Amino acid sequence: MKRISTVLLVSALTLLMATPALADFSLYGSVRMATYLMEGTGPVYGGYDSDVNWELQSNSRIGGKFNTEEIGGRFEFGTGDSDGDVWLRLMYGTWNFGKGTLLIGQDYTLYGYGSWEVANEDNGFAGLGDSYDGRLPQIRVELDNGFWAAAIKNHAQKMKDDTADYDYWLPKLAIGYMHDVGFMSYGASLAYQTYELNEKSVDSYLAAFNWKTAAGPVALQGNLFYGQNLEDFGMQDWVGEGYGAYANGEDATTLAGYVQLAHEFGEVLGVAGVGYLANDRDDYAEKDEQFGYFVQAHFPVAKNFTIIPHYTVYDLMDDRNGNDQGDLYFAGIKWQMDF
Repeated sequence: MKRISTVLLVSALTLLMATPALADFSLYGSVRMATYLMEGTGPVYGGYDSDVNWELQSNSRIGGKFNTEEIGGRFEFGTGDSDGDVWLRLMYGTWNFGKGTLLIGQDYTLYGYGSWEVANEDNGFAGLGDSYDGRLPQIRVELDNGFWAAAIKNHAQKMKDDTADYDYWLPKLAIGYMHDVGFMSYGASLAYQTYELNEKSVDSYLAAFNWKTAAGPVALQGNLFYGQNLEDFGMQDWVGEGYGAYANGEDATTLAGYVQLAHEFGEVLGVAGVGYLANDRDDYAEKDEQFGYFVQAHFPVAKNFTIIPHYTVYDLMDDRNGNDQGDLYFAGIKWQMDF
């Protein structure tokens, strides 16, 4: 896999450098180091005992952008995992058809809206308020009036294996609207997915709303979403026990969101945020909740070089049976150079 990914990266760079002079193209990169202490309590995180982590983040990346009058494209590769593999993050092409843009390829889904939280290698509150299900293959139309629609890879395609009978006939379907009025921007989206597991239908849906506003040195942003069977939908959780899932003939619901405040203090940017998630299902004794908060400061050392001291707490609160699941603490510095 490493050899194949490296060949793809070299081929993409060679193709980009050979692009005709009439096309606009550029290369970019970002190196990100995570240096931090992590300590946990309780049955979930009790095994973490103030170990020092010294990692090249897996979302360090190198990529390129290409654009002509109608056709554009982008590729991006990441590295930094324990095996040193190079892996594909983004690969898509776009066509400007006059009243909007058609995208085909692998990209972020538009209903995801992460925070700036940097703990756990730029977690972004996935699992605590960010409606993030990854960078996925999709066909998407974005109109100039703000409306968009997408057909996205069904999560069952990833889960399908020899141990269970997954059947699916539709991709994940999503629609939404985005609007920017300068001092404020916001977006709303709906998504639906269905498949059969061992001849039983598993239906998932998502309704999400995000916003961002700024006034002088202060900026406020947030995300709020509600959904059904979001673990089956493919929502990613890098915090704790995951999203609600269909089981025992019962559908699970999830309510989650975060709020983030940023304030400029001269050249230093201070950021703080809180996030919350609650899963529920008829066979739960009580809601399964998670809570978290973070504080951090962005210090510009030089142009395109930033260090970010941070402190983050993930509180898993009580599980579905009322048992305390413990906490996880992060304290450290993120180092980032963009080029």
